Amino acid sequence: MDPRKHPWEDGDIAFLKGVDEFSDAQYRTLVEPGYLRERATKHPVIILEHSPDSKHFLVTTVSAYSSDASNRYRPPWDQPCHSDKTRDDFRAFAGSKRPNDLRPDLQLKEGQSFPKPKTSWVYARNYFVVPASVLKKFGKGPARLQMTQESLKDLKDHMKKVPRFGGRWKHPVVLKMLKASAAMLPSTNISGAPMPRAPPTTPSPTSSREAPGFNPRTVRPSHAATWSAVASGPWPCPA
Repeated sequence: MDPRKHPWEDGDIAFLKGVDEFSDAQYRTLVEPGYLRERATKHPVIILEHSPDSKHFLVTTVSAYSSDASNRYRPPWDQPCHSDKTRDDFRAFAGSKRPNDLRPDLQLKEGQSFPKPKTSWVYARNYFVVPASVLKKFGKGPARLQMTQESLKDLKDHMKKVPRFGGRWKHPVVLKMLKASAAMLPSTNISGAPMPRAPPTTPSPTSSREAPGFNPRTVRPSHAATWSAVASGPWPCPA
């Protein structure tokens, strides 16, 4: 599929690559400033919106929050490590426990389901813009998972009530990323590989990532892009 034409549709379920697959520029732009947390990567994400050129996408994670049969599918709002989150801003896909009866289950298209249907939650305050090159297909089957348009609209209507959601495309990190993308030279690469970048700025001498001989792929952990890896997670309190 040509990423310059139609990489993802709103409502698609994609997979956010791990930081070990980010370019150094992507890591510096998204992760180092704290805009995108490392533990939010290696998760399936919902494509909420796209930029006019479809090179950048607003996404939100779908997470199991370390919930499984061993803890009786304990939802995130009942976990101490998520006590700072607003219960009413969690959303559940059909099959997962709902935080309340205020809003309906989130729905995938007919006949589709997540690999872990009992542990698929979204937090409406968790969203970020990422370039197409850090997204890839989620799941093993040939078809993409997709939300129904009715369910996507319901989720977005919910998110529009979240503080600062109105500035989602105006965050300084996002504006910087979009500006850098606009400055890129035209590319003939249609494989989804990172596009050519503008010359990098002079590296900071205090940054460990810029130290001579630094190899980010020897530092960043690598895990398989599978739902089991997401559900178990290497972190005690996943995003």
